[in-house]
Amino acid sequence: MSLYPGYRLLYSKVQKMPVKPESKLWHRLRASAAAQPFHWTRLESWATPGVPDVHGMINGHAFWLELKICNNKLRVNLPKLLSPHQIAWQTAYLQNGGSVYNLVDRPRSGLLELYAAGYEAIIDNPTLLFSGPSGDFDSLLDQLRSLMINHR
Repeated sequence: MSLYPGYRLLYSKVQKMPVKPESKLWHRLRASAAAQPFHWTRLESWATPGVPDVHGMINGHAFWLELKICNNKLRVNLPKLLSPHQIAWQTAYLQNGGSVYNLVDRPRSGLLELYAAGYEAIIDNPTLLFSGPSGDFDSLLDQLRSLMINHR
């Protein structure tokens, strides 16, 4: 554990740690939603395998987002991106009435995509809920808002 988050001590020198691609996606999402009525909590949980990366809240509707980066230019393969723990957690959460989604940034094809979660994610053609240009967070957030309104 470092005294300075994002840095580590290396032989008496402070060295900046590289930022993970999912962290960059998180920063872009959070910055884009700053002017909107979303409340976000980012989790880095190693204690409970499978818990998604981000908890979101909009107008009393809670949801979870698993953030993924897919460098395959042709197709997103969610079963390869998600661990068995993540699929199990998402499925159990959905079965108990919760909302959880997989947000996939595809830098090589310039797309940002939102997929259904849980067991849906491991079938051959998972449900695509949103697809837009990689920087189109406003449309993504509109889609999330719409999904939350229709969920209840």
